[in-house]
Amino acid sequence: MSKGYLATVNEECFESKWSIGKEYQVSGKIERFKNGLLYFRNPKDMFNYVSICPTFKLLQIEDLSKVTEHYQSYSFSNHIRIVREITNPDEIMNLLGRNFSYDSSNRTLIIRNEIEIMEISIYFENGNILNRKVFYEGKPCQEYFYNENKELIMKLVFNNNLWEMFYFKHPSSNLANLKINPDGIVFTDL
Repeated sequence: MSKGYLATVNEECFESKWSIGKEYQVSGKIERFKNGLLYFRNPKDMFNYVSICPTFKLLQIEDLSKVTEHYQSYSFSNHIRIVREITNPDEIMNLLGRNFSYDSSNRTLIIRNEIEIMEISIYFENGNILNRKVFYEGKPCQEYFYNENKELIMKLVFNNNLWEMFYFKHPSSNLANLKINPDGIVFTDL
């Protein structure tokens, strides 16, 4: 038996709902992404597939199968048990290289990682992201603004003492690139 990890959003992962203490099985031959129970051996690898959001939960699983297929960063099993939800911030930092907290009163998610990068995200009431600020060594370096449909509408990047603003009417059309220096003077590359 080996252990692994699942990241859930709204207690779901890859369209499956998970409950602590329950066992899950699939019958038939394990086929990658077709038939099998996916989990990650190293929890840091799951960020290629899921992001931390207000309803993110980290679960530890136990692989009860005698037939498990292992791939680069994940495994497929035919029998797992959900052992527990990991909630201790120090353990989460150790496993994920970051920890997080969510304040539902102001819908704010704060993520901190091991290398002095911090993210602060604010969410609409419907759960979609409104604004995300990224700080490096305590200084702002990026800020993103979204509409209620999760479409990026504006991005600010702090670079060489200038705020560069990229405005998007639609996620795929860049309308203007503006720069703002520390004195508040705006100019464009267009």
